[in-house]
Amino acid sequence: MENIIWVVLLCAVLALLFAAWKTSVVSKADAGTERMKEIAGNISDGARAFLFAEYKILVIFVAVLFVLIGLFITWLTAVCFLIGAVFSVCAGYVGMNVATKANVRTAAAAKSSGMNKALGVAFSGGSVMGMCVVGLGLLGCAAIYAFTGNVEILT
Repeated sequence: MENIIWVVLLCAVLALLFAAWKTSVVSKADAGTERMKEIAGNISDGARAFLFAEYKILVIFVAVLFVLIGLFITWLTAVCFLIGAVFSVCAGYVGMNVATKANVRTAAAAKSSGMNKALGVAFSGGSVMGMCVVGLGLLGCAAIYAFTGNVEILT
């Protein structure tokens, strides 16, 4: 079982590197006209405000659940839950930032280069969130196993 952990870690790192590469692809794409950039900036500000409002509520929920899990199940399970919650927040934050960048860049690519280029930008932006979820999930599972040596906690 110890050897499989290295495969899991490798897959986690590859998924996160792929997400970073796709983020770079989206960031390098043309953001369009000044008006498009202005609208995209407003959308990005709104998305960020939404996330921070959501995270304020989520922190309370996670804290309460963390304590309840620790008291009624085990503290190790509570720590695993907390790691998952933190990684989920990270994936959501990165995904939302890249998605708002990809939106305007997809529109600009459709306007200047057509559907194929626009779809490439859109799919690149969408893949970032998925790969962050997969990479961070695998990283969390590998870390939990590495520190506990207990694969049963992962099931």
